[in-house]
Amino acid sequence: MAGTVHNPGQEFWQPPLVQSRVQEPAASAASLCQGCGAEFIMGSRYCHACGTRRSAVANPARFFRYLEFRTIGKHLGLGTAPLIAFFAGVACLLGAVLTGFVFNAASALDWQAVQLWRIQWLLAAAAGFVAGILLKRPQ
Repeated sequence: MAGTVHNPGQEFWQPPLVQSRVQEPAASAASLCQGCGAEFIMGSRYCHACGTRRSAVANPARFFRYLEFRTIGKHLGLGTAPLIAFFAGVACLLGAVLTGFVFNAASALDWQAVQLWRIQWLLAAAAGFVAGILLKRPQ
């Protein structure tokens, strides 16, 4: 049995040492363990051979994780209903700001109409924020 084992340090999931370099591209440094040199399993945080933690690699998809609805609610400390009310209030604030850019006042009467629309948007924003405060559960 000892004669059949040629390389006892080689693991069963690693390919043999004799390979042509044209067939497979070399593994990047980020996918190799710093401790033992084994290749990380896809999606793993730790090396399967020695247990060394994988170094953080910049992943562009990690940024979008912060834009998820539950993540925003968790960071703000809000549940679903208060978070929806908060977003409604923010949308109404944006509506109040954008009203001045969309509508141009040519006369004093037009200016007063634009101001009334802004007041309505701001009242809706205040109602959304108050609803978010009232819907928030005490911790």
